[in-house]
Amino acid sequence: MFRIVTRSLIAIVLLLVVGVSALALSYFRPWATYRPSVMNSMFKPENRVEFFRNMDRVFPKRDIAVSVTPAPFPKGEALALPASFEGKDGAEKTDAYLDRTDTTSLYVVKNGAMVFEGYYKGANRDSKFTSWSVAKSFVGTLAGMALAEGKIKSLDDRAVVYLPELKGKDYGASTIRSLLQMASGVQFDETYHHPLSDINWFFYRTFILGQRADEVVHGRDRVAPPSTRFKYISSDTQLLGTIVSRVYQQPLAKLIEQKIWQPLGMESPAYWSIDRDRADGQEIGFCCLHATARDYAKYGQWHLQGGAWQGKALLSSDWVRQATTPSADWQIPKAGDANAFGYGFKWWIPGWKEGEQQTEFLARGHWGQHIYVNTAKQVVIVRTSVDPKSQANTAQSMALYRAIANAAK
Repeated sequence: MFRIVTRSLIAIVLLLVVGVSALALSYFRPWATYRPSVMNSMFKPENRVEFFRNMDRVFPKRDIAVSVTPAPFPKGEALALPASFEGKDGAEKTDAYLDRTDTTSLYVVKNGAMVFEGYYKGANRDSKFTSWSVAKSFVGTLAGMALAEGKIKSLDDRAVVYLPELKGKDYGASTIRSLLQMASGVQFDETYHHPLSDINWFFYRTFILGQRADEVVHGRDRVAPPSTRFKYISSDTQLLGTIVSRVYQQPLAKLIEQKIWQPLGMESPAYWSIDRDRADGQEIGFCCLHATARDYAKYGQWHLQGGAWQGKALLSSDWVRQATTPSADWQIPKAGDANAFGYGFKWWIPGWKEGEQQTEFLARGHWGQHIYVNTAKQVVIVRTSVDPKSQANTAQSMALYRAIANAAK
């Protein structure tokens, strides 16, 4: 009996050793170009600045070609940034704020002309800055194009219509509209600082266990009917990106290249992170587009112009209006909260006031990536940063952008 128990214990120990060794090899992957261990290290304070503009060292990618007819912004009257601005905690010096929030680029367009271009912490005008969730707006725009072209028949179609593999799954009953609104009703934990949250497990399962990006989110459970509440979750955009890619039968990066990069005359190539280093890799649709500040600004300018570019409506003005306007009461912030944001279709709406014409909208990503559009002032501001307190600094950032918009002539 003792021998049998001993052998069983030895077998268990050996299995544990083999299992731990296999996980360690999968994590460090010394033979591979892309390693989960490197991915996990990019958030260390000493690594963030460098990795956030060189994400092709962390994740595999799909390239987006520069426009064959690049069209730089004309130069306008040079803007002197306001020396200080009034934020929620009183006056703050602009240079000090840019420094303490680890700003890496600031690009300002006024009346369709570049009036300020600044790079910090070793960045330059050719740096490819990570978008984080700014990419969600791009996915929403592609969905609008698919609707206009009849690829998506109706925003009220359920996801299962375009992804038959969702039959019988809760996500299959979510409508296209609800995915655009961040209102699928599906449960997903977006807590970035919690190591076991769903958003972090997405990356573990994709890059350590080798699961496909779309498959990771398919099995989520529903906790509310579609389009009845706002709940910001990245899985909604991942699923929407899969639908857009499916109806066009092309990867998201190639759609961006054809429908945005080429016609807008983007000046630089870009790339989008994918879930595996293979030809069939799928884009991480809720984040991870990488482009220059001036090309992000051109995307913002395009929306400021209501979807028109060089006299051609590449995107309908009605879609831009819908995307930048709350379409339900539960997308409107509480009354009296001047710092709250409304939400449209993958665009945030700051300072929303019922009954007033909305003149601001914002694409924003974690760590302080922003495309700010002010239609009243005809200003677009792109700012990238590596700010671990970006959420807490949102109101202060908005105060800075408004001060810059007021200063631009």
